[in-house]
Amino acid sequence: MAGSTWYPGRIAATDELCGARGPCVQTVTSETADVFRYRTREAAAAAAASWGVDGHHSHWTAVRFVPGRLSEYERGEFVEGFEGYGTTSSD
Repeated sequence: MAGSTWYPGRIAATDELCGARGPCVQTVTSETADVFRYRTREAAAAAAASWGVDGHHSHWTAVRFVPGRLSEYERGEFVEGFEGYGTTSSD
């Protein structure tokens, strides 16, 4: 997962955030970004799209960046850190 520099203070927040977000199954929140795991790729893509420039998705995961907390470079490093982590499947 992404380094602590870009993902400080992370805590599980599935109970608090997934109920309000529809089909998500797992959520971790931090000072810089919230990471949501969804049942489908389509749900992850829709969630990320709904967050505009602060959203990103890869496979079943959507990231909602906290505005102003990370530079574009740091966002890119964050995404590189989590892409591929837990996203392998047989399909």
